[in-house]
Amino acid sequence: MSLSAYLIDVIVIYSFRLRIHALLRCAGNEASDIGKRELAPMSSIRETP
Repeated sequence: MSLSAYLIDVIVIYSFRLRIHALLRCAGNEASDIGKRELAPMSSIRETP
């Protein structure tokens, strides 16, 4: 019984980590898109004296 419980824990933790990693990757992509969108006018303003 302990072996099956251990396997279930491993599967649950692994799927949980995969889900968090996917969420973080999606959030990072959205944040990088927002950052590029916000930094583009700032960099153009900074380059022109």
